[in-house]
Amino acid sequence: MDKSYLAFLKMMETPPLERKAIRYKRKVKYEITAERLNVLVSTYFEGFDHTIIERTFLIEKTDIEDLLFLFRYHFRLWITIDNSSITVFRNIPLRFKIIKEVNRENHWFVPKTFEVGQIMYFKSHGYSSANWLNGIPLAESLTPVKNTDIIPTTQINYGFIEAL
Repeated sequence: MDKSYLAFLKMMETPPLERKAIRYKRKVKYEITAERLNVLVSTYFEGFDHTIIERTFLIEKTDIEDLLFLFRYHFRLWITIDNSSITVFRNIPLRFKIIKEVNRENHWFVPKTFEVGQIMYFKSHGYSSANWLNGIPLAESLTPVKNTDIIPTTQINYGFIEAL
């Protein structure tokens, strides 16, 4: 089971009075107070456990920003959004397909253009600087750079990929 999902379960199992606020002060400045976190947990997270592979639930529009921050940035979980519902997956898929061309006009930081239909591979490591609110680190291949154990990745934004 993915360690991100285990961290999510651990947060939910923490008694409400012991839950702490979630604060990021650097790259992404965002805060969810302990009180707000308790409201989100009691509203949306009942019934999650170790056996769940994926779970879909309805959300209020006023909560989407906080939920996206929690799932994508703080816990780094794979989610899909469909109108007024979110599906949370226990594990991040390992393969993705490019569904819209990725180039320097829409991703100024990419080293090259990635064509529609190209298969990319999820690879997260300590060297990744992806902003998980916008996208995830994907690699063209899982073969490391010669004489290293480094697999180069680039952030591909959510609207440009589809899980396989």
